[in-house]
Amino acid sequence: MGEGSYVVLHPVKYKEARAALRMAEDGKSDVEKEEHVNSLLRNSIVEWDWVDDDGELLPVPADGFDIDELYNHEITFLISALLGTEQEQKN
Repeated sequence: MGEGSYVVLHPVKYKEARAALRMAEDGKSDVEKEEHVNSLLRNSIVEWDWVDDDGELLPVPADGFDIDELYNHEITFLISALLGTEQEQKN
C-alpha cells in the first residue's frame, strides 16, 4: 500500500454488508465478528498491487496470502472500501 497503489474489490451484496455491520449489535463474539469480516475480505479482493516491506508483490488473499500480515491501517482501509460504495479505491 502506498501512494498510487490500488485494490479492486468484488462488490459485496447489501445483505452481506448489513450483516457485517449488524454483528456488533447482535452480541456476537469478537472472534465471530473477526472471522465474518475476514471471510468477506478474502472473498472480495480481486486484484491489488500492494507490496511487502521488502517491495515484493503480495499475492491476493484468495491465492493464499494471510490478511493477518497486513497493518491495522491497511485492514481499516480495506474494510471501509469493502463496505463503501466504490469497487476500486486508490490511496
